[in-house]
Amino acid sequence: MHTKNNSLISRVLLLFLFTTFGLRLPSSADTVNLDATKDNSIYSENNNSNGDGDLFSGRTQGRQGAGTRRALMQFDLTGSVPSGASIENVSITLNVSRRGPASVGSNVDVFLHRLIQVWGEGKSLGTGVGGSPSTGDVTWNFSFFNTENWQIEGGNFINTPSATQPMSSSGPITWSSSNLIADVQSWVDNPEQNFGWILLVEESAFGAATIFGSRENNSTGSRPKLTIDFSAGAEPPAVSDLVLEGLGDVVGEDIQHPSGNVFDQVLLAGQSVKLRAK
Repeated sequence: MHTKNNSLISRVLLLFLFTTFGLRLPSSADTVNLDATKDNSIYSENNNSNGDGDLFSGRTQGRQGAGTRRALMQFDLTGSVPSGASIENVSITLNVSRRGPASVGSNVDVFLHRLIQVWGEGKSLGTGVGGSPSTGDVTWNFSFFNTENWQIEGGNFINTPSATQPMSSSGPITWSSSNLIADVQSWVDNPEQNFGWILLVEESAFGAATIFGSRENNSTGSRPKLTIDFSAGAEPPAVSDLVLEGLGDVVGEDIQHPSGNVFDQVLLAGQSVKLRAK
């Protein structure tokens, strides 16, 4: 009987500690919608860029030199997703404003790959062949024109796509996958590794080059959007708030504060619970 009572008391005390001191409070769910903080396009046949223009991706037709375009985008999570948050779901939406002739009437896959090198957005502006890069623009050869090269020309990214989505028409296109969740989780845990994604329209399809709305688009609904569902626990109490008032018996298991300090659970007269530093 004594053992059962102690077990019951321990469970009650643990519940009291969790709810009162917030050491292991249930997570709270939240959703954020983020705009891109920078985006750009690069072109294989020249050293042009398009920091202030639309996003271009895919391969052009032979009469245009059969060049390849790739679009890059990055979203800053700072201040929107708290440190230590658990990422539950991720989706990215872009707006297709114009499709290449080879992709009209058929499905063409569009891939998102996680970038693993920092890159820049300058004030370049152009159309289908881009514009002359300004200082700091990303190009096919430079991650920052004209001071830093890509480690791999055309963008340094993970070969396995983070997400793939068939494009069947103009308008919004949305990607969502477990790999995108893993990407964002890694950036929450290691913010310095957030270099965004590079967008590739199936590059074996000649004439499938596609125009997407960039963050500079006049219509907010046509700009790149990142939606993140996450859960985050409440902040633990300060160690200074966990003060023992009075004497009592140690019960239950040790409690470790996120600071690393370890406390006894102490049962005081009147069933009041406090923590005492070990």
